[in-house]
Amino acid sequence: MTDSVPTAPPVPAATINRLPLYQRALAALDPRGTVSSAELAEATGVNPAQVRKDLSVLGLHGTRGVGYEVDYLVYQIR
Repeated sequence: MTDSVPTAPPVPAATINRLPLYQRALAALDPRGTVSSAELAEATGVNPAQVRKDLSVLGLHGTRGVGYEVDYLVYQIR
């Protein structure tokens, strides 16, 4: 019997291709603040639902009504 470690599903190529857009938009923000998916979407030209889905695939989840911590997103996307 073999012990197998479950692996995370691969990150879609389209998500990977959008990460530089998110990085550039986040670089312009205060690292101590928060950003909503709508704000990140407006800055990148990506639909807010797609922003949430992309970040979710990476294991990043914001707080409803607050958004995502900018410094944590920057750290995790790098």
